[in-house]
Amino acid sequence: MIPEATALMQKASDGERLTTKERRHCIAYCQIKHPEYTNTAMADLFKVSERMIRLDKKYMREEKANLIKEDDPGLVVADIVLSYENQVADIEKSKGRCKPGTRDYLEHCKAIFNMRREMVKALQELGYYPKNLGNMTVEKFVYKSIVNPRDNSVTTRPLNKDEVIDVEFSPLGLPSPSQEQPVNEDS
Repeated sequence: MIPEATALMQKASDGERLTTKERRHCIAYCQIKHPEYTNTAMADLFKVSERMIRLDKKYMREEKANLIKEDDPGLVVADIVLSYENQVADIEKSKGRCKPGTRDYLEHCKAIFNMRREMVKALQELGYYPKNLGNMTVEKFVYKSIVNPRDNSVTTRPLNKDEVIDVEFSPLGLPSPSQEQPVNEDS
């Protein structure tokens, strides 16, 4: 694109008239490489009116919009992910040359983490990941149960948030140490 555009611009500066396609190609090049060029300067270079340059730019924008509409969203996301993976690979290579524990190493680690976080945000905005990835809560049900030893009835009630209980648990129905009855040696 660049060699062709520079050759076409040289041709235009030598006084040759470019085709519409060639002119639009040069305008696209100028918008990227020479954003300081005004519509008037381009009109003088290509020997057309300033209005023609504005119409060319409008046409190019419409064409770009049509191309974007035709793209499969999956392919667009794949391009974004591939670009992200290439950037991470570059940072990983650079990180490999750093000594662990140094400031540079830490900065590489932070950069990779931040890139990953931004990638997740981008995929959330595009609708590929849910906005809320969930929260880290654990639902607990805390109850206090009292067993009446006379009739083996059980009374259960929920605990308040700040209520603390001492728990005695005896597996397999064995009495806990506090429930053991003293042994009477006389009997």
